[in-house]
Amino acid sequence: MLNFPKSQEEPPIFWVPRKQNVSQTVCEVIVDLCAAKGIKPSDICVIPFLQNEMLSIEAINLQICQKCVEKAFRPECISDVEYFLTNRKPYEFLFAWALRVKGLEFKVVVMVIDEDQFDYDNVDDRKKVYVICSRCTCMLIVISDDQNRREIALVKYRKNTASVLNLDAIVTWNRHKKMKK
Repeated sequence: MLNFPKSQEEPPIFWVPRKQNVSQTVCEVIVDLCAAKGIKPSDICVIPFLQNEMLSIEAINLQICQKCVEKAFRPECISDVEYFLTNRKPYEFLFAWALRVKGLEFKVVVMVIDEDQFDYDNVDDRKKVYVICSRCTCMLIVISDDQNRREIALVKYRKNTASVLNLDAIVTWNRHKKMKK
């Protein structure tokens, strides 16, 4: 059984329902976090549960270009972990597979689970969810459909704190942990 998070001091977990176009959902979350909530793109890592041709850096960047008017603000998705760690620009956020970021931490992690990707009875799937969840220090956002939400049931591991994310209602996370600049 997963033991994440272990205390009330650990990052809050929010759920975002996955839309038909998963890249669009990721884009909406990233743009909202950066534009409306003041989170720096460089503090964000998007970690898909499995590789999916519908979810790629190209697709995410295309969706962001369609949403953002000003290039000066436009977050940009990159996938080179080493470059991101050493040369990241303030407008870049990371898109990486779980094993590429194992051992690293990010202030905000967006875990993307597409339909039929997670099987609670599979030990490797549960371990992978743990690895992804444990990468965040301030906030975890899970993008999935309702079936995956019920199967993962992170709510069991953090009673009364996991909720469906209303993108217009995200508040500052200072009560949990101050985001360091």
